[in-house]
Amino acid sequence: MSSGDPSILLVDRDVTSTRPIAKKLIRSGYSVTIALDMGYARGLLESSRFDALIVDLRTSRTSDVDLIKWAMVHHCTDHIIALSDFDSPTVDRLAAKSGADVVLRKPVDTDHLLGFLGPKQADEAFSGSIDGVDLLEFVQFLLLCSRKTVLEVYAAGGARGRIFLADGRICHAAFGPLEGEEALFKCLRFKGGRFSNLPWQEPERITIHKPGDFLLLEAARQRDEAKPELAEVD
Repeated sequence: MSSGDPSILLVDRDVTSTRPIAKKLIRSGYSVTIALDMGYARGLLESSRFDALIVDLRTSRTSDVDLIKWAMVHHCTDHIIALSDFDSPTVDRLAAKSGADVVLRKPVDTDHLLGFLGPKQADEAFSGSIDGVDLLEFVQFLLLCSRKTVLEVYAAGGARGRIFLADGRICHAAFGPLEGEEALFKCLRFKGGRFSNLPWQEPERITIHKPGDFLLLEAARQRDEAKPELAEVD
């Protein structure tokens, strides 16, 4: 792209929902290009490199997911964000498998979106991905860094939970209808899957008060003692 601003390709057939997102991104210093169909979007990706790709997933989502997969394979963008009108673990898994970094629900919280896109200057921070990370060790790292973040955790079978960390403590966790320590230990007992850092948002309530080191030790004990068939919650 010719502009010095970070560039975003926003792909959405619904102009009504696209405009407020585009306006907020532009006001925040991003260069935004809008594509109303997948063919045009792919043509733009073939001719230009964007910092981020945002794709709205419709009910008939085959072409949408194909675009994400194509962008991932051809490395033509750093971040891929999927938007969805509905909360579906199946859609989340499909989007993640195709290469999306995160799926955000509509109507989109633009502050949340901007937080996920991260710093606009390339030298302010690093971003990337790494395989084979132990979830307990990563949570310990976040606690040591005293980061404020929401860790979204997916088991290989599709179960999803969220862990809220702030100022060196775990303050809340949610897993389906479960909250607090019970939800936390469910998430930390996953034997495999994936996780992503979401921008910080205040939990509705504080449900965990014990020190992080104690919680991680207890989680490790429970995971070691768990039967194999119970180690991953579907």
